[in-house]
Amino acid sequence: MPELKKPRRQNLKPPGKCAFCGEGSLSKEHLFADWLRDYFPRTNDDKHVEGIIEYLPNRKVSHITSQGHSGSKKIRRACEDCNSGWMSQLDNNVRNILPPIFKGYPGIIDQSMQAALAAWFTKIAIVGDCDIRKKNSYIPQEERTEFTLRKSPSRDWKIMISSYEGTSWKDLCIFQHGGKLDISPVGEPNGLRGEGGYVQGTIIGIENMIAIVLATNFRDFEFKIGRNLSLFFERISPTQGTIQWPTASVISDKDTTALQGIIREMTFFRK
Repeated sequence: MPELKKPRRQNLKPPGKCAFCGEGSLSKEHLFADWLRDYFPRTNDDKHVEGIIEYLPNRKVSHITSQGHSGSKKIRRACEDCNSGWMSQLDNNVRNILPPIFKGYPGIIDQSMQAALAAWFTKIAIVGDCDIRKKNSYIPQEERTEFTLRKSPSRDWKIMISSYEGTSWKDLCIFQHGGKLDISPVGEPNGLRGEGGYVQGTIIGIENMIAIVLATNFRDFEFKIGRNLSLFFERISPTQGTIQWPTASVISDKDTTALQGIIREMTFFRK
């Protein structure tokens, strides 16, 4: 009797590749370090809401409610080796540094602490950018590969932190907005393309602190978040001298909402 073969499924997607090293065997990476559950308890009734805005062809806002605390969110874009290796190490590097900061305890943040925090926030920004629920990932593969090798953000990225006194961002929140740009000189003949690249902003809320990750691959460009809001933040990448914590100025929910609007506009000025 001839052997019966099962029909092959059509249009199978090829196996996913790690967004960092490009290899396979994908696993689920926590958006926020799993050890944060010690500070943000979970219950069976927890839910978190994700909002996604699409601008083309028409502006569309969708909300997805998922089971579980926001701290339990996982994204399947990293391989097992990256997930359990260097990415886990970045989580562990801030395990003793981060809690006193988001608790608002007075202290000094030196350059080595700034570098560890900056690398961790960079990982969160890249993992969030790779979420397959989004139609576009703005941070290019070459920058994800560079981060895999260097374990530190690109020199063109800016990462800042501020003390926070509001309520809306306390329980592990994240906001991201990005876009790709093509800057061609006016009147350039034959439709030749000029300078192009991406910009992306990430806001992360953890209890009594707010972090901003401003990412781009444009050389010699910088973000402007407004003079008033810039007074709230201390830069941790590029690192600077010691930072006194808590910051002298404290950001509120109203300020953070204004910051979201500024990031949506993504205004850049050449130095």
